[in-house]
Amino acid sequence: MSRRAITQAELNAAPRITPTGYAEEAYQARRSPMAVGPAGLPIPSARATYRTTVDGPLLVQIARRAYAEWRAAQLPQLWTDAVAARLLADLRERFPAADMEVLKRYGLAAPQDRVVVDMTEALYEKPVFLTLPAVIELPAGAFRYRWREQGQGAPIPEAVEPYFATGVAVRRAEQPDFMKVVGWPSQFKLQNKRWPTWREIEAAWPRIAEWLAEQRGRSCAR
Repeated sequence: MSRRAITQAELNAAPRITPTGYAEEAYQARRSPMAVGPAGLPIPSARATYRTTVDGPLLVQIARRAYAEWRAAQLPQLWTDAVAARLLADLRERFPAADMEVLKRYGLAAPQDRVVVDMTEALYEKPVFLTLPAVIELPAGAFRYRWREQGQGAPIPEAVEPYFATGVAVRRAEQPDFMKVVGWPSQFKLQNKRWPTWREIEAAWPRIAEWLAEQRGRSCAR
């Protein structure tokens, strides 16, 4: 199944749901309530047909949770903590404590508990803020690191570059996918004259499938 974006003309031509249709979907939802998974969200059966009025908001929630957990798996907390510790060590080398004590006497140094990394070279990327494992005295002002040459600030240590490159790759994959997945059932209906089943949604969007499979598995294990 292609994931091309739906056009405005196709959207305008899409079959509209009548008030009776909305009422029927709501009635069927009350008759067949979904089990709630460990994450606190209703978990649809793979065989169930997608209902736009009931399942539309649910798909948004599922996609948001699935992509958030995927993102966390790509950038695990242990890796984040290790990067923060490496940056703290670099800052201590750049700004020796004895020098900071001198600056502090004149109000030119201040305690900091986080650091910012400028991601200017990455399209539409916001700066990354990392909490340091300890407070450190730094020169007063806006000290920051930069990810690549075009950013502002001091270059990051080479050892932590893969962490920020992975973060950019994850966000670049996640953002367009999220927007496409929530509109995909309507696109499917335009092409097939029916709403997809959840199995078909999962087949088209593996990260949704992985998250739902994990939720179903944990539900059965309880």
